[in-house]
Amino acid sequence: MSEILKLRRLWLLLRGDFVADWRVDVIVCGALTAVMLIVSMITVLQGGEREDFYLPWYFGGLFIWGPIAASYSFKELHDKARNEAYLMLPASALEKVLARLLQVTIIFFAFLLIFMTLASALIESTNWLVFGRRNGLFDASHEAVWAPVGHFLIVVSLYFLGAAWFRKLHFLKTALMLTALPIVLACFAAAVAWMVFQGTSGFHLGEREVYNFYVAHRGLFDALLGALKVLYFVGLPLFCWCVAWLRVKEAEVSHGV
Repeated sequence: MSEILKLRRLWLLLRGDFVADWRVDVIVCGALTAVMLIVSMITVLQGGEREDFYLPWYFGGLFIWGPIAASYSFKELHDKARNEAYLMLPASALEKVLARLLQVTIIFFAFLLIFMTLASALIESTNWLVFGRRNGLFDASHEAVWAPVGHFLIVVSLYFLGAAWFRKLHFLKTALMLTALPIVLACFAAAVAWMVFQGTSGFHLGEREVYNFYVAHRGLFDALLGALKVLYFVGLPLFCWCVAWLRVKEAEVSHGV
């Protein structure tokens, strides 16, 4: 087991990535703080004083910043100038994938909470000193902050897989794939609905008929919904992580590592 996963090697990978990327993270955080400060001051100046001012910024961090960061998880893997050095690191493919996965999920989420808390305290202190008024501070314990965490994990996992799978334009190609996927699923659902209802007063059923059909098969629908939730929140991210791991292993083999 130590040949495949060792905590010390995992820690060294995490530390190496932090040393390599901390300057970029500082620049991004500084730019975001400056933009939030300007917008917050305008809001307060106009008499807004919104209690939920930082929630949209937080959601943007989860579902914009997070996927962008995840889409660059394996930038060295597809770079001909750096892939050999990355693949030759004294660590297993599992450790390399797990290190990057931890960065874009648990570490990123914790970092975002800390960043939003500190940034809101700094910005609103400035507003209070300048205007004598302020927006509400970011509350990391608020229910709305934790509600989308499961969906964040799914989205990040998909972009994490795209980072390992696509050789170029990782974010764009993954976004296009996620745009096309709902269309395909909608067509599939429409085909299934047509097959189910084609023998019952045609496809255009009234609300009464649909309700009666649901009541007659309620147990089946509830079981199906529960299975879909498990597949969505557990099966889908596990599938993405496993495929990303296999992709890194394949790259090692193809390069003779």
